[in-house]
Amino acid sequence: MAKETVIRERKAFRFPPGYGDNRIVILMRDPWWVFAYWEIRRDKEEETIRKIEKTGDSPDRSVLRVYDVTDINFNGRNAHSFFDIDLKGSANNWYINVSNPNRTWIVDIGIISKKGSFYPLARSNAVTTPRFSMSDELDAEWMMPEDEYWRMFGLSGGFGVGKGSLEVRELFKKRLEEQISSGAISSAARRPPKTEVIPGA
Repeated sequence: MAKETVIRERKAFRFPPGYGDNRIVILMRDPWWVFAYWEIRRDKEEETIRKIEKTGDSPDRSVLRVYDVTDINFNGRNAHSFFDIDLKGSANNWYINVSNPNRTWIVDIGIISKKGSFYPLARSNAVTTPRFSMSDELDAEWMMPEDEYWRMFGLSGGFGVGKGSLEVRELFKKRLEEQISSGAISSAARRPPKTEVIPGA
């Protein structure tokens, strides 16, 4: 007797176009770039436009305003500097070239009026781009053997492109001698071990 084949219709799944949030989020990509994505509710945008029009002004363009807030408790007005990126069409994400490594950034999405006033719609989290250099922190807990460290540094191009293994070895010896004579390695070994931080503790 033939087995009955049961075919069930599977509904196609589609991600919703939005989740009803009003927010912007930024993520660090590398020392020079951050990635921003956002969702702005239509009612929030309309409310802001009405606010602009009540002043006798009118909306001009939508922008991302990117603030350098390194070492600052940011209040919206005290950034070291900022720059604007004009948004076109219905974009909901953007790669932002911040140009400066080792800085902290916050991004507002908002509307600039014809008179030049800025009306924020949402403010992002803060992110810090990494430095583009070797760290000057020598931490015994995270140290690898010097030979392995300098080998990796040389292979990565740290000694200059095209250096042969003999040249890398000689440069390694020179750098190691400099660190020993300066006391950098011994001072690192005297540091107390790092303690683990438990969230919520």
